[in-house]
Amino acid sequence: MKKIVLKNYQSEKGKYTVCLGNGTATSFTNKEKAEQFLSETGQFLTQQVYNVNKGLSLVNNFYRDANWGYLDAKNQNKNYPEIERFCDASIISCKNNLDLAVNRYTWTNGNYFTFIHLQNAVKDLKIVLKELQPVCKQRSATDTLYTIDFLFKTVLTSIESDLNNYGFLGARLFKVPIHKLNYQTEYTPDLKASKLKAV
Repeated sequence: MKKIVLKNYQSEKGKYTVCLGNGTATSFTNKEKAEQFLSETGQFLTQQVYNVNKGLSLVNNFYRDANWGYLDAKNQNKNYPEIERFCDASIISCKNNLDLAVNRYTWTNGNYFTFIHLQNAVKDLKIVLKELQPVCKQRSATDTLYTIDFLFKTVLTSIESDLNNYGFLGARLFKVPIHKLNYQTEYTPDLKASKLKAV
């Protein structure tokens, strides 16, 4: 299983600071707390890598279906080949960003760039959906537009929001281990309760 394990923090005068790529810097007076925060951040990022990878799978399958169903160069819109090339390039860019996130987290600036690569991967997938939306509107493909809306808002925007807000809401957004989640009852994490106590 691919996973991200962060270990980099800055220490100065008994203060341990963890800087992340979403613009947050969290300081601790205890080295163990900083390492615990890094460990939990690594677990969070690992989960996000798998979420983005699943999003890539969903968007790529949707794009392949839409490509064969709606992107016909012989039709009225002469931009279809350009849209197809742009979508293909965005999907490749997403794959590259995922690979960079997983393969370079150990670098000195890995805390920073892991977030950036994941955020860029999500943006790449959003670009594909934004390119396909006007085509589907032109073809009056309502069911396809609903799928775009679902993928854009429910999947990608949710991942992007989690990445952007991590660290602002505490050490971990979701404390329930993945194997203990029960999807028959709704789980809402307590985002106000900070897991780490000030030392």
